[in-house]
Amino acid sequence: MNFDCNNYDFDPNQLPEIERALENDGYVRIQFSDQHLPNDNDFPTNMEKFFISIIEKLGGQCLTHNEQNDSFVWHVQPIQTNSKIQKQSLARSQTVDEFLFHTDCSYEINPPEYMALFVLEQDQFGGGQLEVIQLSDILQLLSLQTKEKLSNENFRINISLEFRKSKELDHINAPILLDHDKIRYRSDILSEQNHEELNELNLIIQQVKKYQPELNKYTMIILNNQ
Repeated sequence: MNFDCNNYDFDPNQLPEIERALENDGYVRIQFSDQHLPNDNDFPTNMEKFFISIIEKLGGQCLTHNEQNDSFVWHVQPIQTNSKIQKQSLARSQTVDEFLFHTDCSYEINPPEYMALFVLEQDQFGGGQLEVIQLSDILQLLSLQTKEKLSNENFRINISLEFRKSKELDHINAPILLDHDKIRYRSDILSEQNHEELNELNLIIQQVKKYQPELNKYTMIILNNQ
């Protein structure tokens, strides 16, 4: 797939074309400008509403990420703290630590099919990068034995505190590969780390070709999360 072919400058009349590209290729990049965005004193709240409205206009449905009914948007923003205890309680996306390759909401019984990222402020410190890989490239390299194990064996997947929708549910037991051509994966929340098939998967993830889209101010990335 040529990712660069799915770059769009936002135009409401192009939404049907963007939706088709997303369904066919699993990836689009949309560039917005100031004129498209809310312009009032309650920018953060109205920005979330705008973000959700674009998803819905593309045929999507936003899902909550915790027990709060309005938790549709997760803010990726480092929180400064000198307390080691406070830092340990932060989500990975609230720190400046590197985030390994993963699919979003991999701890859900039914992970969302798509995820979206919107850049409010362009990174100024050399981080803030996004890399995308295609699952088809991984599946071509995985051994048959590993595919079978990851499809049929349940793994304990822990749910971080900030993403729990029930106080009683702190993990799920589920396979990594879904329907043989979809995936849920985030290595750091798996109880079992030293596993032959997971080691093979991690090695291949490091080897496959990666695409790094340009993340400017008001860039929106939508991609297939499975």
